[in-house]
Amino acid sequence: MSAPRLLIRKAMMDVGGKPKPVIQVQAIFDPALMARLNDHFGAEILFKRAVYAQGFPEGSPVPTPGMAPALGAFLKNDACPEVTVKSLLAGQKVQTNSMWDIVAFEYIAKRCFDNLCEFAAGVAELGTEKHYFGPNTTDFVAFNADTAAEARALALAAATEAAA
Repeated sequence: MSAPRLLIRKAMMDVGGKPKPVIQVQAIFDPALMARLNDHFGAEILFKRAVYAQGFPEGSPVPTPGMAPALGAFLKNDACPEVTVKSLLAGQKVQTNSMWDIVAFEYIAKRCFDNLCEFAAGVAELGTEKHYFGPNTTDFVAFNADTAAEARALALAAATEAAA
């Protein structure tokens, strides 16, 4: 099983006799997980421009000063595409009039890939069971086992000292 990755291709294409910048992005995952994502969750939205019109959530990588105005303009543009699980796995191509739009979409595609990785981790856990003990909380099963082992060791040491 290989690590998930985002393939990014950029080129200039002749469109109607004019060279236009084009970007294609494609998420690559383990084939079995990709099939599961496509079959059951293909319509899940990873990016919708209306949601991000006011900016990206705290914790997102900050766009460079040169990219920030272009990203803002791209988000307001009707040409800014929606990205779904299916479109990112199949390979999504965007043709624009500006190289800054390509740079802005690459930033968006990377955030979509981050979202897809988190989503795919949840999908990979379907059919499994795990325990959650809250934030900053010790795994009580392991903690109790360690505590019992320590108590047995202390009791054994006390018994050995008493016998001596």
